[in-house]
Amino acid sequence: MEQILDKAVELFRAGGPVMIPLAICSILSATIILERAIILRRKRLLRRDLRPYIDSLIGVGKVDEAIQIARNSNSVISELIIVGLENRSMPRSELKEVLEDAGRQQIPRLERFLGVLGTIASIAPLLGLLGTVIGMIDVFQVISDVGTGQAKQLSGGLSQALLTTAFGLIVAIPSLVFYNLFSDRAEGILLEMEGEVLRLLRLLSRANPSPPSALSAAPPPAEPVSEALP
Repeated sequence: MEQILDKAVELFRAGGPVMIPLAICSILSATIILERAIILRRKRLLRRDLRPYIDSLIGVGKVDEAIQIARNSNSVISELIIVGLENRSMPRSELKEVLEDAGRQQIPRLERFLGVLGTIASIAPLLGLLGTVIGMIDVFQVISDVGTGQAKQLSGGLSQALLTTAFGLIVAIPSLVFYNLFSDRAEGILLEMEGEVLRLLRLLSRANPSPPSALSAAPPPAEPVSEALP
């Protein structure tokens, strides 16, 4: 184990100063990947297991109990359920707009740190290329000073050029893969939330049917009484 660590430190030093930002990028990328893998779990965010229970509570009129259960679940779907139940007296068109707005407010929660992960996937190869350029500059500087006969002195610049390129790709490839994976997962969850909005609207419409309008509830006008015949 100590030999592996010593070899890693030796390679890190051989890569030159560009290895420092690459190391920072690798730590950030690994942290974001781990955090998003834990957060973007469909079972945790959607809580499909609670839907039948909450639906049954809404069906029997226990709305306050359903709201409390939704609050305790701490999922994106529970936020929609809470908003829908708290505004259930609104007309259907207004309630749909409120639910859609509540769904849009969950987007930052789903896409948190994905921009940073995408940026790391983009800049890591560029940092590796920068290290390559710096290493080649060192090589040509050695050639101009001592000629091409000093292979040991030339190897330092070549080693730096190859190490930074390889390390940049090592950081960028998994970052790009997980960025695409988490973006697709967040988009899928958003689509399921849109379906949940429609399902919740239908459920609330059945639980709280709209009262008849005053025009439809009013009795029909009485027929005019014909005048008596003389």
